[in-house]
Amino acid sequence: MRKLKNTQTKAAMDTGQFLFLSLFLLLLAFFIALTAGAEFDDNKTDPILNGLKKVFPVSDFRGVSTPADIEGIITGQNEGQALDNAEAFFTADIFPFATNSSRERGQLSITMRNRDLDETLGLAPEKFITQRERQQFFANLATLTQPEGLGRKGFAMIIEIPLPKQAALMVDDNARSFSDYVLMGERYLSAFKQAGLSADRIVLSFVKGRADYTRLAFVSYDTFIEER
Repeated sequence: MRKLKNTQTKAAMDTGQFLFLSLFLLLLAFFIALTAGAEFDDNKTDPILNGLKKVFPVSDFRGVSTPADIEGIITGQNEGQALDNAEAFFTADIFPFATNSSRERGQLSITMRNRDLDETLGLAPEKFITQRERQQFFANLATLTQPEGLGRKGFAMIIEIPLPKQAALMVDDNARSFSDYVLMGERYLSAFKQAGLSADRIVLSFVKGRADYTRLAFVSYDTFIEER
């Protein structure tokens, strides 16, 4: 009899705990729904928030709320994802050529040998790259440079042609040699345009750099417009 009584007591306790937990979760869900549908009364909350700002080093207790702030966050996230995808492709084993990538201030730079870039753009006979890999190359560039719906302004691509010395010094010392670099840059520019990339998002730049290597720099389109 004692064992049966203990079993009944334990079952009653378990039932009571389950009932209490169910009521607690129901009450919690009610208050969550109540809070989610609540709105700030600025006349009442502003004095409190202003007082908190004087005590705690927090600039905005309300968080991001304006459409411009929200759109800015979405833009940054989407553009960051686009850069991650492009960098992953250029540094993957499936891409036949060695590249160096760097990320600075939310921008992406890809450095390739000139001969590898020539073959990728179809300016030299195919030895290592396949047609499919070339299509993937241009598809990644198109994804970066073209805006794509809400929250994507895209990037501009700067083709940095390396020079053995500063451009001004080359023009003064050997204008013919400098013109050869200009022609090389124009060939690259024409090849990218023929592949379907937007002409207003590509620009040539001549900088002192490592010989036989060309750098493709992808910068925010807004920054690109401001600096032009």
